[in-house]
Amino acid sequence: MSQSELKARISKLLNGVLDNYEPSYGLGSMTCSVYDTAWVGCVAKTIAGRAQWLFPCSFSYILKSQLPEGGWPAHPYENGTTEADCILSTMAALFCLTQHAKEPLQLRHLHECLSAKIERGCASLSKMLKIWRVGDCRAVGFEVLAPAILDLLEEEGRTFEFPAKDLLHNIRNQKLAKVPPEAIYGKACPTLLHSIEAFHGRKDISFDRISHLKVAGSMMASPSATASYLIRSTKWDDEAEAYLRLAISNGEGKGSGAVPSAYPTTNFEVTWVVSTLIEAGVWALTTEQREKILDLLEESRKVGGGLIGFAPGVEPDLDDSAKSSTIFSFFGIPGFTSYIVEQFDSVECLKTYIGERNSSVSANCNALLSMVIDSEEYHGKISTIEKITDFICDAWWSNGGSLNDKWNLSPYYPAMLMARSLAELLRAWDVGTLPQSLKPMSQAKIIPVLSQCLLRILVSQRNDGSWGDTGPREETAYAILTLSSLIELPLAQVLRPQMLSVIDCGRDFLKKSKSSGPEYLWIEKVTYGSANLAEAYITAALYAPIEVAQVRSTNGLSISHTFDCKFGTT
Repeated sequence: MSQSELKARISKLLNGVLDNYEPSYGLGSMTCSVYDTAWVGCVAKTIAGRAQWLFPCSFSYILKSQLPEGGWPAHPYENGTTEADCILSTMAALFCLTQHAKEPLQLRHLHECLSAKIERGCASLSKMLKIWRVGDCRAVGFEVLAPAILDLLEEEGRTFEFPAKDLLHNIRNQKLAKVPPEAIYGKACPTLLHSIEAFHGRKDISFDRISHLKVAGSMMASPSATASYLIRSTKWDDEAEAYLRLAISNGEGKGSGAVPSAYPTTNFEVTWVVSTLIEAGVWALTTEQREKILDLLEESRKVGGGLIGFAPGVEPDLDDSAKSSTIFSFFGIPGFTSYIVEQFDSVECLKTYIGERNSSVSANCNALLSMVIDSEEYHGKISTIEKITDFICDAWWSNGGSLNDKWNLSPYYPAMLMARSLAELLRAWDVGTLPQSLKPMSQAKIIPVLSQCLLRILVSQRNDGSWGDTGPREETAYAILTLSSLIELPLAQVLRPQMLSVIDCGRDFLKKSKSSGPEYLWIEKVTYGSANLAEAYITAALYAPIEVAQVRSTNGLSISHTFDCKFGTT
């Protein structure tokens, strides 16, 4: 591909993201979720004195997406990718059907089929629950959502017994023990808003008292949480209704009734797409695009009190804040990692959200990279870099030379971010851009981890050039980008010929293989995919320069990839 063709491909991707952005509601390309759609299908409203189901298209979608064996997949008309996907989706769908069975309202013509569908669904759920490995579940909020929906189903006369039931309830109790009921009404536990449906059956919780916590009509940009809030509120909320209509019409369901697990996801998609291309050395920003990106992120920082969440106005998090700071640094604007550290620091690492149960390796990798290339110097910067480095390396060894992360199913995703951040840390240390040296222990951990990571990537490639089980194209892109981050390090020189060969095979696979639809690698309440993110990673993997040169952004810090002036800001 010529440089002009590559530039056109990147421009098409960026324009596809930025042109779909509307200041009033943002953007989002997350795939649709049966779980969230089921909750939306439960919303009823009294119109002209008569109660009506407000979104019959969502209920119809649930009816049509039931699998032959009786359960529901995470994604409409698709097979679920995890146990939790199918279990949570089936629970929510059954709850939706039981509500419609009790009150058919204007959909009485669909009532006759519900009894059989409910029985088949209950039988399927019972089978799935009996083999559910609760301890392995990584779905967002599952520990409070699953027990809550089981309680709701029990109120409808549907009780389920299974081996992991006590464990599930113990995990739920531990989580909620940290959250006094009154805290839900304030801003102390904002992430609970994203899963507020976990309190749907709690009569001691007043949903009227959380209306002031809405953002653009939503409960933390969650259709399911917003639907639950709208059902439980004693006073009708027009803003919440308008949000759900927007999620149906502008989300990936495009008016079909299906909704994603989060909408909008403006900052997440913009920062991930832009930073992925920039970090890989593959980018083509016009001045107009650059200014639009900076304006969007600056506005979100103002709303977020100096930090950034996955959508404007949504609770800030480490991941999106770190990615944004990295973009600022690359554009020659000082980052804001000192404030990121101040807000998310903890004993062993940085937290993605305040009060989270399990720390994220990938978020800490993103934070590490943002700190290394941030020109701002501040007290404690090196000690925090050392702490994060130790956390990442220890996570690698404690998991037997691999990484599992809470935001992505693929082990290649955190490996890619680890390789990128630790390699950049080594380069910064080598060229002297860090204000002081790392402690010997941290230095000693990095090389063995990167060496083993490199070898595992090399030996795990399949004969067809791909990597991964869940999403071969996107996971292959992760693996290639891992190698591209490591290939110029001294530790990789003896394996350079093999690395080049493996990269070429991986790229051939990406060029020859055709996309068969979304790859559900990303973790929310259920797994999801994003066409924008997949295209960014695949484009970066195909065209990331392998002959690496040290490049400096206007802040003087190294950005370690070949840069062609033809691909600079125009």
